[in-house]
Order: sequence, then structure tokens, then C-alpha cells
Amino acid sequence: MLALSGWFPLTLIAAALLGTTNSVQMIPRNSAILAISPDALRGRVEAFRSMLAGGGPPLGYALSGALAATLGVPGALLIGAVACVALVAAVGVTRRELRDPALGSTVTEDAAVVERTPGAG
Repeated sequence: MLALSGWFPLTLIAAALLGTTNSVQMIPRNSAILAISPDALRGRVEAFRSMLAGGGPPLGYALSGALAATLGVPGALLIGAVACVALVAAVGVTRRELRDPALGSTVTEDAAVVERTPGAG
């Protein structure tokens, strides 16, 4: 939609919605990263995550700018969108543990079995 839009107000609204959804989904994403990190490494994991969040986007901006200069803005946006979808799909397919509903749970599997067993306790 954003890549193929020929009307600036629609493009502006789409960009604002993309930014808003990114901000909203950042909270559960960061929470999941910290929840699955061992206590002893949580500070290091957060420092590394912050470094990637601060340093990664400028590299993407430079690549997007080079693509836009070469192929035009709609082409760069379309390639970026396809690349994002492909990367998320690849991670989703190859990292099944990230789809676990109990991701980040601090209850061990043995404790969960004891809790669910009638009369145990």
C-alpha cells in the first residue's frame, strides 16, 4: 500500500500507522527477549539489544536510500517490505520455540505438572 500509493496524504497516514504499530509491538518483543534471558545475562542482553536497536536502523536507512536512488522510492519500499516478510517468515519457520505460548514462563515443566495433578500438592 505504502509503496504503491500515489497520494501523499494516504502515504503519510500509512507511515504513521506503521510507526505506531512498531512502537506498540516493541513492548512485548522486548519483554519476550528479557524473559527468556538468564538472570545472570539479562543486563548484557539488554545492552546488546539496545546497541542493535540504535545501530541497526541507520544501516537499513543507508541501504534504503541507496535502493531509492537506484530504483526509485516505490521500488525501494517494495523490496524492503518483501525482505521483511521473507525474514520474519524464515525466523517463524526455523525457530519454533518462539511460537511457544509459555515463552518466558518462569514455571518449570515439572512444577506445572504438579499444579495440574488433582490431589497433588
